[in-house]
Amino acid sequence: MKQPIRIAMVEDNAGARATLRRLFADADDFRVTAVCPNAETALKQIPAAGCDVVLMDINLPGMNGIDCLRGLKARMPEVKVVMLTAYDDNEKLFGSLLAGADGYLLKRLARVPLLEAVREIVTGGAPISPTMARRMVDYFHRLKDLQVAPGPAPTAPESDVEYLSVREKDLLRLLADGLSLKEAAGEMELSWQTARSYTKKIYQKLHVHSRTDAVLKYLGRRS
Repeated sequence: MKQPIRIAMVEDNAGARATLRRLFADADDFRVTAVCPNAETALKQIPAAGCDVVLMDINLPGMNGIDCLRGLKARMPEVKVVMLTAYDDNEKLFGSLLAGADGYLLKRLARVPLLEAVREIVTGGAPISPTMARRMVDYFHRLKDLQVAPGPAPTAPESDVEYLSVREKDLLRLLADGLSLKEAAGEMELSWQTARSYTKKIYQKLHVHSRTDAVLKYLGRRS
């Protein structure tokens, strides 16, 4: 007999947590091994309980879901983590994927598609809500637009990153790794105001208007 898919959940809302538990407990091919209300509990219970897939809420109290994702991947490299969010937020999508998420779904996904998405990830798929997949396509198109055609002289998009100061590059590297601006500021021992000032200078020097565009240009330059 085929072994059930072991699934764990990290969700701070009690009602949503109960709904998820019930949904997967009622499916014959799943076995719920852990249900956690926050990231701190998840990092203790999930590695001990073991699982194949983790459903991870992004907006958790205390440590956020992206940081919890990093912690679980460090302890359980083979585990698959699907991020769940109520909002189709560009930066959370990008940050989650950079941190190692294996899927990214909106919470409003119906029950049957959610079950199918988790089954898909176990068989090698990477479930992403259609609206978020569209955003990813747009990201790659924009990244392609930022790349420079071969030529005898360097052009601005290729050299823009070189105009950043060392500290600005450090901040942008942390943002590209999926940290929030607040987290990156803490990592660099900067005040929030200083980090915001650096961010504005980065946008000006890279000729962009958002964190996502800045990260895309940085990744395009780094690759």
